[in-house]
Amino acid sequence: MATRKATSPSSKQLQTMLRHALNDGRIVSTQYVDDVEEAFHPESNLGVARRLGLIQASKDGDFFKRVASERDLALVVAGQFDAVNQAVATLREVADVMERGLVRASLVVAKHSDMESILDEAKSHAVISPPSQEACHV
Repeated sequence: MATRKATSPSSKQLQTMLRHALNDGRIVSTQYVDDVEEAFHPESNLGVARRLGLIQASKDGDFFKRVASERDLALVVAGQFDAVNQAVATLREVADVMERGLVRASLVVAKHSDMESILDEAKSHAVISPPSQEACHV
């Protein structure tokens, strides 16, 4: 299978992207932000479904052997499929929105001639520190 070589955007493409970043409207509404925050509450349906999906991912082969052999346990596990699938779709959508916002902000910061200095100095202005890879296990 042939692999495509990654290429950087041309100067013209970057200018077009920057023009959109500066002139386009919001990616989402502030109501969307509020709705996402409410949906991510640990006791919300999404919060519970997210937790169930993560718990399923933490189970070992012995657990799934039980699921394969015990109908009642298979019913409980299968009963979560729709909710976990919806949580996965919602998390992907939110991640996409966040990434689009990050790209937009990055393009605008890159317009500054002292961008590297801004990025270095910005670390002391961060509201929170990014989680470590160990904390996220990703």
